[in-house]
Amino acid sequence: MGTGVDIKIDQSIIKPIMEKQIAAAIIQNLGKEAELIEKMVGIVLSQKVDSEGKPPRYPSDGKYDYLEFMVKKGIQDAAQEAFREWLKESTDKIKQAVVAELKKPARQRTMANAFVDAIEKSLKCSWNMTCNVSFVQDRD
Repeated sequence: MGTGVDIKIDQSIIKPIMEKQIAAAIIQNLGKEAELIEKMVGIVLSQKVDSEGKPPRYPSDGKYDYLEFMVKKGIQDAAQEAFREWLKESTDKIKQAVVAELKKPARQRTMANAFVDAIEKSLKCSWNMTCNVSFVQDRD
């Protein structure tokens, strides 16, 4: 039978050595942080998404890069905001144009006809009554 040697090393000696090695590994890899971030950003921005900016359920739905989607959405949002501002500034002019259009004889005839048609349809009765009579012989 062989004789085994049992060496016990105190944890208080091992712990500081391990902490120094871990710290050295972290410091060594910090220089790679910029490269890692650059790669991650590239991956995220080139991820394929659907028309709503979500990862597609099916590969054929992934028609856009996420960056393309975000640029398109940003332009659409800016256009909507610009339109709302223009609409707010032009509300009085639009109201005047609508009133002028409604005062035109041709438009008044169209509105009158639509009004008469609506009244006519509401007055028509669309109820039908069905009555079935059946004779059943008593069995008593």
